[in-house]
Amino acid sequence: MSLSRRAALRAVAALPAASIPRVPSWAAAEETRVMTRNLGLGAGLFQLLSADEIDPDLVYRKYREVVDSGVPTRMRAIAEEIDRERPAVVAIQEAATVSRGATGREATQPVAAFLSQLQAGLRTLGAPYRVAVTVENAGVTLPATPPEGESFTVGLVDHDALLVREDVPVAATAAANYGVNARATVGDRTLTATRGYCLAEVELGGVETTAVSTHLASSSGTIRRVQTAELLSALDSRADPVLLLGDFNSGPGAGESSAYASLAREFTDAWVVAEADGPTCCQLPTLHNVNSRLRRRIDAVFVRGSVEPLAVRRTGETPAARVDVGDRTLWASDHAGVIADLRVAPSLDDPSAVVRALL
Repeated sequence: MSLSRRAALRAVAALPAASIPRVPSWAAAEETRVMTRNLGLGAGLFQLLSADEIDPDLVYRKYREVVDSGVPTRMRAIAEEIDRERPAVVAIQEAATVSRGATGREATQPVAAFLSQLQAGLRTLGAPYRVAVTVENAGVTLPATPPEGESFTVGLVDHDALLVREDVPVAATAAANYGVNARATVGDRTLTATRGYCLAEVELGGVETTAVSTHLASSSGTIRRVQTAELLSALDSRADPVLLLGDFNSGPGAGESSAYASLAREFTDAWVVAEADGPTCCQLPTLHNVNSRLRRRIDAVFVRGSVEPLAVRRTGETPAARVDVGDRTLWASDHAGVIADLRVAPSLDDPSAVVRALL
């Protein structure tokens, strides 16, 4: 009895790490490097979502937490990480845009634009990257009241993105929000923490590859599992190889029914080649803790198809990576980044791709 392509992939994913087939060096045009990085909002929003009513005083305090977190400085530090490593593709999560507006009006005046400020840092360093695709996720406008002065509105829009190095061709892009998302009722409003994914078809050393950035729900394992099923369904018809990068809010040891387990059944976790299972989450939301509080590995690089993980490491995980913001020293993000060195080969189902990669 013959196995379907998807069943075969599941069988391979279930093999011990030492049994996973390796990509022969001749089959790939060159080795490549990818990265995933959660930028870190710099504020804890749980108090807003768990409150009985929308509290403009609390909204203002959270707004100040973001502003006071030194977004431009933090984004320059992350730009320096990218510049040092020069990955072909960088998956970005929590690329927030924070704005303000007059009382009762939409918030249209940008205050912190994480992705734009990251790009500015890259340009200053001469790092050749462009935004290939973004997905707009949750968006909300709330009233804020400072201790002194007039009230105003605060707008927050979340994005995920894919940065691609300038020498890497991009053939096509796509983005979508998940159909099921976490919701919270605060007073007479329902706030939805919409999440999504974005992808780009890129050429890595002559090999046509799909790269994906996503950020799964943080508050509910059930919702994460539903979002994972939707993501896997969307990627099922994509030709291999596929690189799935992101903050999955789920990791090893979460159980056989977890989002991580579902992903690991169809993809290979690149950490299987790492010497240590390095945690990537989470510093305090306000980033001011001195000693690292990273305890869980929820940021990951998953691969499918003829991809061999060669090495995996973290970035921004040591106290030396902290940055000076005014009279404080903060972490650049509440997450560590993940760098993966890979050998990517064309699918043997596509002879023309094999020829392109060997030329």
